[in-house]
Amino acid sequence: MTSLELSVAAAWNTASKDLGVVVSIPAVVNVGQYPDLTVPVLLHHFGGKAGAFVLVMGEPSESLQAVLSTVGFVSIVEARYSVYERNLFVDTLNDWGYFGPPELKPRWYTGAPWS
Repeated sequence: MTSLELSVAAAWNTASKDLGVVVSIPAVVNVGQYPDLTVPVLLHHFGGKAGAFVLVMGEPSESLQAVLSTVGFVSIVEARYSVYERNLFVDTLNDWGYFGPPELKPRWYTGAPWS
């Protein structure tokens, strides 16, 4: 992963601790004929049943969008996600939606979309 992808992953790791969300950093994903794809962040329980694959705009991970979108929710985030800002991450997760077990749903989660 590039330094920007590592910074985004580190920010999501901080978010996991502060917000109580589950992440795999990095995540290795097997999609059909594409085994062992390295994704900077797999955020469990948000975005869809398979979680949210977090890729970074303008970085090598962005090229995985077409393949990963066949199996789940993909978000390509900007460089501003390389620094953890609680309100930004909460708004993003609310927008993506929660799909995990009800007992694990964070207290801060409202499900309010961006628009």
